Amino acid sequence: MRESLKGFTTIEVFVSVSIIILLSSLVITYNRSGERQLIFLKERSRVFDALYRAKSLSIQTFTETDAPCGYGVHIAGNNEDFFVFKDLPAAGSDGCGTSDNKYTDESERVGSVLTLNSGVEFIVGTEALNVLFVPPEPTVVLNVNRDPLIESIRVRMRTRDGTTESAIEVSLFGQIKVE
Repeated sequence: MRESLKGFTTIEVFVSVSIIILLSSLVITYNRSGERQLIFLKERSRVFDALYRAKSLSIQTFTETDAPCGYGVHIAGNNEDFFVFKDLPAAGSDGCGTSDNKYTDESERVGSVLTLNSGVEFIVGTEALNVLFVPPEPTVVLNVNRDPLIESIRVRMRTRDGTTESAIEVSLFGQIKVE
């Protein structure tokens, strides 16, 4: 009588291990791309929050006696840093008519400098970008390459590997939307 040998052949073990390795690598790859997407969405929401914070602060300053001329967001030319700033009148002047409508120095910074995650960058070129909200409406002043005909600005962002890109648009009427 023939005895049955229990166990797996070498080919069966090899095929099983190969399938497990293949499935594991797919899961790891998928998980990493999902992680990059989550980081990108988080960073985009931080920029969106900074723009809304500047807009909200500009509306609140209208009731203050010693209010700045407006609040805005400054995006540095290094494509990584951004922060909320307050626009102050020129030194020795009481009125906002002498304001330069852009970030000038550290005395105008509100809070700390925020830096994007290393996997995400702004697409703004080498010049800094300023979006200023002037109370009481708030009126929006877009300071991009000093072009007075700009009706809206798109703060563009992307992952460093270029797989994901998005923009936040700010119109002259203060509307902020994600594209």
